[in-house]
Amino acid sequence: MTTQAIHKLPWPENLLRRIFKDGDYDEWKNHIPPDFDASLKCVLEETLTEREIYILYSFFRDHIPMRFIGQRYGIQGERCRQISEKAIRKIRHPSRLKYIKYGLAEVERRQKEPPKEIPIIHQSIEELDLSVKAFNCLKRANVRSLEELTALSRFDLLKVRNMGIKTIAEVETKLKDKGLSFRSDYE
Repeated sequence: MTTQAIHKLPWPENLLRRIFKDGDYDEWKNHIPPDFDASLKCVLEETLTEREIYILYSFFRDHIPMRFIGQRYGIQGERCRQISEKAIRKIRHPSRLKYIKYGLAEVERRQKEPPKEIPIIHQSIEELDLSVKAFNCLKRANVRSLEELTALSRFDLLKVRNMGIKTIAEVETKLKDKGLSFRSDYE
């Protein structure tokens, strides 16, 4: 759907079609949360600046062209378009989009549920809280989980670019805190 065709749609469908991808919107439309209006208002007010909200409402709800919206702020219509695109990108962030997709009540209910326990060995290396250098070295070696990390020996890690003795010692200390260790060098 073109931008002009989206703009002619009624509020808030026109904004939502810009936020969602086409297939996602059509699927979501069949499962609109009961508190959608409150969710959308909350996301807009908590996420966007006053100017971004004004521009989105003026353009999508009131169908005012960008050049006229820009006159209120003394800026060009193109700058208004850039501001609206930035606001839409902010709304698309998964931490905000979930409120629009599922509604305030559902997101709060999900947050109250205890998280599902993932066995330590299957956790991501991000759980080790490593330094940037150590984390980047492991990513470069395509090590994504603690299981993959414990399958390596110290000697294997020395082959990774920029992975020195101190970095290996840091990783080993973090693994010991989790009750894990590297594979023996002699295996």
